[in-house]
Amino acid sequence: MEWPDYGFYYLVNEISHHWQVSVWIWQKQQVAFADDVTHVIPAMAYYAGMMSASGQKSVLFYKEDSAIFTCSVSAADAIERIGSLRMAHQRHLVLSCQRDKVVCFTNDGEHIGIDLEWSELKPDTSWRVLQAGKRADKLDLTNPVPLYRAVGVLSVLWLIYMALDYAWLNSKHSAIKDEVNVLQAEVQDVLDARSHFQDVSKNMEQINGALDQQQQLVGYLDELLSALSPEVVIERLSYKDSVVTLRGAATDSNQFLESLTSMTSVDSARLLGEITFNNDGMQVFRAEVRLKNP
Repeated sequence: MEWPDYGFYYLVNEISHHWQVSVWIWQKQQVAFADDVTHVIPAMAYYAGMMSASGQKSVLFYKEDSAIFTCSVSAADAIERIGSLRMAHQRHLVLSCQRDKVVCFTNDGEHIGIDLEWSELKPDTSWRVLQAGKRADKLDLTNPVPLYRAVGVLSVLWLIYMALDYAWLNSKHSAIKDEVNVLQAEVQDVLDARSHFQDVSKNMEQINGALDQQQQLVGYLDELLSALSPEVVIERLSYKDSVVTLRGAATDSNQFLESLTSMTSVDSARLLGEITFNNDGMQVFRAEVRLKNP
C-alpha cells in the first residue's frame, strides 16, 4: 500500500562495528497534534528510552488500546525485535523471560494482565531518543542538550578570538612598552644634556665673573700705581668680593687715604687699626678699599 504523505522516526546503534537502524513509519493523516510540538517520537520508542537495564537483556511490554506489543533490547541497548504479543506465544515469552532472567518493563503494569516482575521505568526518556525526534524547524528551550554542540562551537570560537585578541593586545603592549623605553631613554639623554649645559653655563658664569674681577683688579692696580706717590710702599695686597686690602708704609697715611678716595674705581676707603712707625720713620698702615661695581 502506498502512503502519499508519511512521517518516520529512526534510532541508530553501533554494535561490534556494525550499524543497526530501527525505523517507525506512519501516515501523517492519521497523526494530529493539538499543539505545536518540538519533538515527534513514537510512544514505544519513548518508553524504550525510559528502560534502565544497561548491560542486561530487557524487554518492553507496550500496551496501546487493546493491543500489546513487545520490544526486545539487547545488553548493548540496541533494539533486537519488535512484535505483537498474541495469546498463542504469550505464555512461551513469559516463561522465556522468567527462565533467562530478562529485565521486564511495561507502560501499564496494572492492566496488561501478564504475571511478571516489572522493573521501574526512568522518569524521563534518554537524550538519544529525544534527539532523534527533534524537529529541525523547532527550538526546544526546555531541552538545551541539543544546543550544547552549537554552544560548544561558539565557545571554542570565542576562546580562539579571545586568544588572538590577547596575543594582538600583548604584541601592541610590548611594542608600546618598547616605544616608551626608547622615549624614556631619549628624555633621559635630553635631561643629561640639559644638566651638562647648566653645569657648563654655571662654570662659564663663574669663569666670566672671575675674569671680570681680574679685569677690575688689573684696572684698579693700574690706577693705583698712577695715583700713588713714590713715598708709598705697598707690601701686601689681597682681593675678595670687590674688596682690596692693602698693607704697606707711607710718609703720610692720611694723604695716602685721600689719594685712594680720589680714584675713580674706588667706592670707599678706610684705614684699619692703628698707625705705627717702622725703623725708617714711615707710617705703617692697613687699608681697606671697596671698589665700585664694574
